[in-house]
Amino acid sequence: MAVSEGSVKELESTQKFFKTTLSVFTPEDEAFAPFPELYTVAGHVAHAADSVDWFIEGAFGDGWDMEFDASIAKAKAVTSLDEAKEWLDRAFANAIAVIGDVGDVPGDAGDARDALDDEEDVDVPDGEADEVDDVRPRTRFNSSPERRLWTTVIWSTRTLR
Repeated sequence: MAVSEGSVKELESTQKFFKTTLSVFTPEDEAFAPFPELYTVAGHVAHAADSVDWFIEGAFGDGWDMEFDASIAKAKAVTSLDEAKEWLDRAFANAIAVIGDVGDVPGDAGDARDALDDEEDVDVPDGEADEVDDVRPRTRFNSSPERRLWTTVIWSTRTLR
């Protein structure tokens, strides 16, 4: 399978799982933020959409927009979960189209992956791996927006490693 085909399948899979995770949120959850200065649920989804757009534009377009404060403000301005989901759908559709059109070129990412596969595994000293893997919140949440938000954050963190 070509690298671009595999990348498209990965994007499609990520979008599917992200949408499944979002299915637990209701419109009442969209304005929830653990603290006022943090993203709301809708803002998190908008931030994910903006990040997908940012990467595609940086890697395949006009270059990386390093105005992060503007990017944060743009994501925080989204207050509707439906609006954020639509943006996410557009971002994934664009990413899939761009990656699908790239194709494989000799000397591209396939060679880099082969080189990485040849690398030796790194040993992590005892105890340190536990610190990295233990990203669970320290408090028990019921079936609240807080729990759904943490579930989304943890899922995203572990999936994108």
